[in-house]
Amino acid sequence: MDRRPLVATVASFLVVLSGLGLWIQARNSDAEDDRLATSNGTQASAAFGAIVKRGLSEGRVSASRQWHSFSGAEAVAGGVPRRTRLAVAETLGGQAGIDALGLEFDSAHQLRTPSGFTLWMVPGRGVMCLIRMERVATTCSTKRNAIRRGLLLQTHRTSATANEPAFSTIGVMPDWATAVSLRVGSVPVTIPIMANAFDFAATRSIRVLRLTR
Repeated sequence: MDRRPLVATVASFLVVLSGLGLWIQARNSDAEDDRLATSNGTQASAAFGAIVKRGLSEGRVSASRQWHSFSGAEAVAGGVPRRTRLAVAETLGGQAGIDALGLEFDSAHQLRTPSGFTLWMVPGRGVMCLIRMERVATTCSTKRNAIRRGLLLQTHRTSATANEPAFSTIGVMPDWATAVSLRVGSVPVTIPIMANAFDFAATRSIRVLRLTR
């Protein structure tokens, strides 16, 4: 069992440099209105620069190695669709955000969660980003950290009704992990990882604790 913590507390504006990496999530345009606030351009630029610098300082990761730990991820001809690229650009504060991270959309690999969400893993300058295609949201980490501990994307919907799951967690995890331990409110929950991905939604806050073999 690997007991290393997966994620630090997410700050209110959801751009955080933590053990897991850089969190960047954008407000949706649909009726769900997830509470996904963006930082201003200065904050985003500083966050991008910091994670890229850290990723590059950890050393180069070859193209083959960055996919070696994710056997469920598949290359798709053409990479990330143009519409999704435009939505990601908006999420990251425009083309400048994409350029700062050096995102290589043509080299992205695709996965699907057990509930059917389409995910893209997109490599960049020392970083790996995870993109949820439906109601686009993005999170990034250094490549080496992504290979070791995966990528985690969490959202909170403020407009959810009493019976709707306001909180959601989506993750892409390396091959060695078979399950992830969560705490929903005060209740422990274990979720299996299928083809490197998992997803979970709840009406109470979700805390990701650890991966298990």
